[in-house]
Amino acid sequence: MFPKVLINRLLTVALIYCFTGSLFASEPVKLYEFQASMKNLYQVSCNTAGEQGWTVSKNSCNFYSAAVALPTTDETANNKVIIKTQLINSGNLESRDFAWLFYYVNDKVVRSVTVRGDVVTQDGLVLTDTLVVPAKGNVRMRISFVCDGADEIWRLPNKGITISVEGTPSQIIEIFEPETEHTILVRSENNSTNVTWTEDDLNKTGYYLVERSIDGNKYVFAGYVNSGTIKNDKITYSFTDYTTLEGPVWYRVVVFSENGQKLNALGPATITEE
Repeated sequence: MFPKVLINRLLTVALIYCFTGSLFASEPVKLYEFQASMKNLYQVSCNTAGEQGWTVSKNSCNFYSAAVALPTTDETANNKVIIKTQLINSGNLESRDFAWLFYYVNDKVVRSVTVRGDVVTQDGLVLTDTLVVPAKGNVRMRISFVCDGADEIWRLPNKGITISVEGTPSQIIEIFEPETEHTILVRSENNSTNVTWTEDDLNKTGYYLVERSIDGNKYVFAGYVNSGTIKNDKITYSFTDYTTLEGPVWYRVVVFSENGQKLNALGPATITEE
């Protein structure tokens, strides 16, 4: 007789295969999302970041996203990367006000897009671009804003940039049950939630996808972590979630190797009162 847990896993895989025709879902997996409060995921040359995003009211300011390393199981395969950008006119932008979007692959500009201020409304303009990125490559973007009047204001809102990838193992993480429990610590800190975990291997070069759930069953993308702090012969990783949700929230961390192989799932865990 097969163990019940194994049978349940096989049934889950079979059902997903029947509905999708493949173990790989068709929906892109989000690897990066701009949040003004998460300053470790971007850099700016001037102006201010607040609850509504990053606001530019000064001539020539630059935004730089973090460089996102792309997972893959095939070292010869390319990745299809989708970058969505939302720009908002929070003032009186005119035709002489511009935003230049530069897309980098492996630290080299491969494409640029120019947006005139007068075509951007207060509801915003959404741009979608697709890039082909080599295996084990990385992608990032820069936006250069220009406005020459005090009442001419650009805004890059929270969630205004997302970087997603198609066709990677991270798209089938829902079929894996966590292999260990409570190996992550979840704490409430002011208006945010902090998730921490440790790694014994100081030479680890993989990355982590942090997911959250409001029911303990269905998980959604919360963040992406690929670096930590070394202390006492361990690497401590930390992720801060600024999303405000009512009721209990669960988190889990999906561990991937450098080449995109799913290694483990840590958690689930909810907020620990200390």
